[in-house]
Amino acid sequence: MAVVFLLDLDNTLIDNDAVREQLNEGTRRLLGAELADRFWTIYEEVRDECDYVDFLETLDRFHRVANDPPEQQRVLDRLILDFPYPEARYPATLDVLAALWKVGTPVVLSDGDPVFQPLKVFRSGVSEAVRGNVLVFPHKETSRANGERGSPRCTCSKANTQTMLTRVRVRTMCSTASRS
Repeated sequence: MAVVFLLDLDNTLIDNDAVREQLNEGTRRLLGAELADRFWTIYEEVRDECDYVDFLETLDRFHRVANDPPEQQRVLDRLILDFPYPEARYPATLDVLAALWKVGTPVVLSDGDPVFQPLKVFRSGVSEAVRGNVLVFPHKETSRANGERGSPRCTCSKANTQTMLTRVRVRTMCSTASRS
């Protein structure tokens, strides 16, 4: 029987809270407080409408509202889309994933924008560490059954409480293992 570890990306393998804070600081530097607040308001509106983060749609709507010159639009696009995700990985993420390979198959099961989220997994270096075993759904909770059907029999997290315990353990291992 194969063992599969279903792992979320955001705030499990990478520090997505720190990413958001750095992006917030960057938009404030680039746009100023008022336009940055408008950007993040649009971000939340899009998130509410789509029920996931969609940076591409957020940028498109913001550019239409802000009516910025093309050069400033490109700079904002690069700030958001070219974020250095390897720097956001928890310190021991790659070591933990390598250890999981010794006892099973790690699979990233994440949710979000079907274009940007896989790119984030790839750019963070996590896609390579899980050997391309990446599943992205708009909502992973409602698509978990699909993920389980596409992978070897999942024995790691049948119950939600077990899933949460696994997530907490992996996040703790990724964020603290290299400190010891």
